[in-house]
Amino acid sequence: MLRRVHERGSAYLAPLNTFYIRRFQMMSAAEDAARFLHHACRGLPDRVNGKMPALRGPHDAFYAATLENALACFGSRILYPARPAFRDADLQALYELTREDLEQQTSLPYSDAIEILNFLSWHRECVSKQPHRAASPDWTRVLAFNGRKLEYVTQQLGYLLGNDLYDAYLEGSVGPAVLRSLFLAHLGRPGAACEAYANLNARLR
Repeated sequence: MLRRVHERGSAYLAPLNTFYIRRFQMMSAAEDAARFLHHACRGLPDRVNGKMPALRGPHDAFYAATLENALACFGSRILYPARPAFRDADLQALYELTREDLEQQTSLPYSDAIEILNFLSWHRECVSKQPHRAASPDWTRVLAFNGRKLEYVTQQLGYLLGNDLYDAYLEGSVGPAVLRSLFLAHLGRPGAACEAYANLNARLR
């Protein structure tokens, strides 16, 4: 959280239902507002009120984080349409960066950054061909991601999905009822996050 505040200027911390703001940046603030809305619509399920929140399995935690990032990206583009898009072509453009630039942009060692880019590219290609399946090349390897690697892969995957959702909204293929159901969806049930992720991809393809 401290790193996010330092890099982005602000952060929403769901367990405390609190915003931390160091400096105002429109894109980050809009994303934090969308994160809050997502949690508030579900009754703040991750808030700690003298009790431990329900633990998710690793698959559900991965897709829940990805969906949260997707809705945060989508909401921020609604609030701040000038936010640059992040689509598959932009993902591929990251391969063209120098070693130093890629490490600086991702805050990851070069080998870790390339490993994640390869996973994201493979995953997006699989989803485009089989949208009803939440595909992954090797869950043992992917679920070994932790710390910054896990944060980065779920963030980038979520941003790609969030931009897909925003494009569909502008085109009129996704309406308010679908968006409402996404923000209200409870992801605590085992398998719910994975199912919601697969269903959203299927709707957007």
